[in-house]
Amino acid sequence: INNEIHYLENINPDTTIEELEKNIETNGTIKIYRGTEEINKKDTYIETGMKIEITKGEEKEEIIAVVTGDLNGDGIMDDIDVLKLARYKAGLDKNLQGEYLMASDLIKDENYADDADLLKMVRVLVKLDNL
Repeated sequence: INNEIHYLENINPDTTIEELEKNIETNGTIKIYRGTEEINKKDTYIETGMKIEITKGEEKEEIIAVVTGDLNGDGIMDDIDVLKLARYKAGLDKNLQGEYLMASDLIKDENYADDADLLKMVRVLVKLDNL
């Protein structure tokens, strides 16, 4: 049994399931889950923490979605995510872990939840910068 977790990182906020599926090259079947619930609405945003399941014959691969800047798992990057990152940095929120912590790396330097990521998030949200 392979217990290694695979992640699909650098998904842009506001990416729909339909858009994501168009960008995954596979001859297998793709299913998207929020927890144990399969999500079939193609206009639903991909959220950090969603499971992408690709089945090819007997093989099944499970991949966890990491949406850049989506620290609370709603598929978008907004002021709630800025607040979550600021609270984490201040030591007031200890619940930023795993794929949610990975989503905080806006600079793409693998230094998660640092000052540069917080500044980048704010700059993107006030439209001074792009992802």
